[in-house]
Amino acid sequence: MVRILSLVDCEKLNRFQVQVKEVIMFFRIFFCLSLTSLPAMAEPPVLQLPIDCELGKTCFIQQYMDLDDSKNVRDFGCGTASYDGHKGTDFRLLTIQDMEDGVNVIASASGRVQGTRNTVVDKILKTPEDRAAIKGKECGNGLVLKHADGWETQYCHLKQGSVTVKKGQSIEVGDVLGQVGLSGQTQFPHVHLSVRHNGKKVDPFLNPNKTVQCGELPIGNLWAEDLQERLAYQPTQIINLGFADGPITVNDIDNKTFQNFTPSRKTAALVGYVRAINLNAGDQVRITLSNEKGEIITNTYDPLERRKAVQFNFAGKKAPRGGWIAGEYIVTAEILRNDHVLIKRVLKRKILE
Repeated sequence: MVRILSLVDCEKLNRFQVQVKEVIMFFRIFFCLSLTSLPAMAEPPVLQLPIDCELGKTCFIQQYMDLDDSKNVRDFGCGTASYDGHKGTDFRLLTIQDMEDGVNVIASASGRVQGTRNTVVDKILKTPEDRAAIKGKECGNGLVLKHADGWETQYCHLKQGSVTVKKGQSIEVGDVLGQVGLSGQTQFPHVHLSVRHNGKKVDPFLNPNKTVQCGELPIGNLWAEDLQERLAYQPTQIINLGFADGPITVNDIDNKTFQNFTPSRKTAALVGYVRAINLNAGDQVRITLSNEKGEIITNTYDPLERRKAVQFNFAGKKAPRGGWIAGEYIVTAEILRNDHVLIKRVLKRKILE
């Protein structure tokens, strides 16, 4: 039996519908106001480089953070440019002489100084006694900056006596904190940058909310936008290349003994040298010396048996009778991987009449 609504019933129904709409509108407004009153999600700091250098020319990334919890090693690009348990990113200088000349460590983000250390000697560790002497002070000289929402950055291995800031001091991004050194557990001059959130280590090359995608610098990483291209993942690099007039050592490179060396017609031998970082097992180094008349010597070294954090090679030839002819001389260094040239650098010098 179908009931026909009276005018009174219709009026009641209309009033009910209006009331329902008003209740819905009330809860919508209440919900929106509630959202605006909630605290904002903690945003990580936007990081600038912690070192005053030209990345890829006067400084390089030697090691990234180790993301593998086992005894194996894996950096954010799924490579091995790290070591077991490494908690940060190492920005290295080209030579020890660069460190002695002075290169500033700068604040990657604004914050407040939590603590400092400034008295550890600059020294390359060589013996068990050396390592025992810095136990508990592996960071060497450095400091911790506290940022908003539980974020921290830590700067390690600064030069003895160079730390310029004090505990409690307010710091702006780009402020000088000290200078790159060799203090603590280190084998080369660099600044180590660690990032933490609520005490947990964070890799600044990753988006904290996404999983690792090998070889890519993911959108949402912690570095500033203008650094993205320069920070693209390329761990294998040639950092030193030059000419010498005889056998050369790593100390010669670190002391810049042949930094501006130009051979002459009377130079007893013509030598090219190269130092590279983060080579894989199977990689090869090739050095070629040439002039305007063609190749003088090429030396391709045997494939590496294991990965090498640093690799140094040189090749050369004694001067011919009558000395070297005048003209342009070229040293070319190449890193070969799977029979293909991965990295190539060229340096030219002129021998005058």
